[in-house]
Amino acid sequence: VIFFGGYFGEESREKLKALSVPYVLCTAKMQGEVDTAFYSSVGIDDELESYKIVNYLIQLGHKRIAMIGGKKNDNNIGRFRYEGYVRALKEAGIPLDPSLVFYMDDNIPEYTPENGFAVMNRILGYGVDFDALYVISDNTAYGALKAILDSGKRIPEDYSVASFDGLSMSQFYHPSLTTMKQPCVAMVEAVAKQLIGLMDESAVHKQQLFPAELVVGQSTSEMK
Repeated sequence: VIFFGGYFGEESREKLKALSVPYVLCTAKMQGEVDTAFYSSVGIDDELESYKIVNYLIQLGHKRIAMIGGKKNDNNIGRFRYEGYVRALKEAGIPLDPSLVFYMDDNIPEYTPENGFAVMNRILGYGVDFDALYVISDNTAYGALKAILDSGKRIPEDYSVASFDGLSMSQFYHPSLTTMKQPCVAMVEAVAKQLIGLMDESAVHKQQLFPAELVVGQSTSEMK
């Protein structure tokens, strides 16, 4: 079995231990202290890669960096990418401003352009003072970009926008989106190899982390 995404708590871990077939987690997280000898996983370090792209915005001179994260109760990707955002600000000596942190709308499917569009319109309506925006997923960022452009603001002249995932659509959006690209092909190949190894008992459980790649698009620029 290959599990894609998700967040495994105590109850889920006990169910995984009871499985009688080999399995690998792909871009999924284990909650709490877990013995890594009993499961295999392939993914990225969401906290680290999120830190990198926020740090990139800081290096461009941005200090008022707004963020659209996951839903408030998101203990999975949303939490880790938020922690990367906080770490980058802290290391740069930029105080964390809670008024710049926004969450996906509970009433709209998460990680969708519709959600990003709604949240961004709310941010603009509040008159929030920011010079850059970090969105934790490309798909959500597409909606945020449209909301900014519909308001008459320019990207990146008024706001730099950066995101995460590296979806192919991001290079064809106008302006093209600066994003952290996940190595999807390499990760899926690693999952398949690990699973085959477990099936023929030639491999043991292990955890593999792959680095993401910063892809600079037209949506970011240095502060003037």
